[in-house]
Amino acid sequence: MSSISLTKKDKGRVLHIELNTPEKRNVLNGESISRLIEAFQSLSEDLTVQVVILSGKGPSFCAGGDLRWMLLPEGSADTENFNSAGLLFNLFHTINRCPVPVIGKIHGAVYGGGIGLVSVCDVVVSHTEAEFCFSELKLSLIPSVISPFVLKKMPLHKAKLYMLSAQKFSAEEAEGLVHFTGSEEECEDYINSLTDRILQFDRQAVKQAKDLLRKVAGQPIDQIKEYCVEALARRRSSPDAIARMTRFLKAKDSK
Repeated sequence: MSSISLTKKDKGRVLHIELNTPEKRNVLNGESISRLIEAFQSLSEDLTVQVVILSGKGPSFCAGGDLRWMLLPEGSADTENFNSAGLLFNLFHTINRCPVPVIGKIHGAVYGGGIGLVSVCDVVVSHTEAEFCFSELKLSLIPSVISPFVLKKMPLHKAKLYMLSAQKFSAEEAEGLVHFTGSEEECEDYINSLTDRILQFDRQAVKQAKDLLRKVAGQPIDQIKEYCVEALARRRSSPDAIARMTRFLKAKDSK
């Protein structure tokens, strides 16, 4: 059985990526991380997909790293240690740069690296009962490779509380990480509605909007002025933008 399940729906425009080791609470190891990276990297070439929905099979979304993978055999070379840590960082970095919106569908246990996955989703929809925990210190580890991504979403004072205490917190307490909480049915309805909205838009425009947000966030205005002006000018002259604005004006004029 593959550690990752890939399913396309809505004429191939929606890609469901599901962590698929429920008996292990979908923990991350070298195989599952590599499969996830491969799946997200393929979206640079697959121009059909417009939305990704990331979820986990079974009772938990993702309970963090697989300790059997994290615990290196005695005598392991430093290069192996650094390479596996680098692989994990590359997973979050790859998802963070995904060209299409990534919606996280969260439930159950969300620990350690599972929160890292949450932090690189563009929109996070969580069941009310989901349970979050930066559990690294319990194992004398530190939340190092997830921290750059988490701190772009969660306020520092909250991250300090949860990372330094390793205490559990709810979806409603996951400030900055979660956009919507509700029952399983409410979460499904929210995701379906959001997906339908995104599918109305031009894929390239959505990609450029994502690029814009990533590059502009936190930058001094005088340093990003030229980039923003050029981005709008190029988009405004694109065939799809011209066609959509023309249709809008014709519809408005006909009323």
